[in-house]
Amino acid sequence: MRLLSLLFLLVSSVYAGAIGVGFRAGVPLTDALDARGLFSHKPKRFTAGPSLELRLPLGVGFEFDALYRKVTYSTSAQEISASSWQFPLLFKYRMPMVLARPFFTAGPVFHSLGSALSFGPDRGFALGGGLDLKVIKVHVSPELRYTRFGSSRSPLAGLDFNKNQVDFLVGFTF
Repeated sequence: MRLLSLLFLLVSSVYAGAIGVGFRAGVPLTDALDARGLFSHKPKRFTAGPSLELRLPLGVGFEFDALYRKVTYSTSAQEISASSWQFPLLFKYRMPMVLARPFFTAGPVFHSLGSALSFGPDRGFALGGGLDLKVIKVHVSPELRYTRFGSSRSPLAGLDFNKNQVDFLVGFTF
């Protein structure tokens, strides 16, 4: 019965235009890696990926993103790059306004950093806020997002994953 109710809610949300599909892009305001000693971190100032949003009544909703960032570090002998992926599943609350709706997000984040750096998967928690501006049929959502990860594991001494990260993102959903 619960599955049938959930399916009904999902189908009715699609027909009501309550599902938004789009992308997010932005800049990390903190470095992904904390390099010391033999290592040198070369920050790449760009993050982007697809976004899916479920908008429910009363300003409540959920958002799922798949955000990519290239991470590069070097030693005196070589330069190594890896892919950093973050998968936040966020609860979203929009305040009731007409033109620019302030919103707040919170939820778990799953993170994977490419095998070149030998970091395993990690979990964290994100908090964010911003404005949802509806321009014709596009929702433009600039936001500031803080993410705290649980671990900075690295088998390489002198190279750690930054547990505290802040990103400025702009979302475009249709």
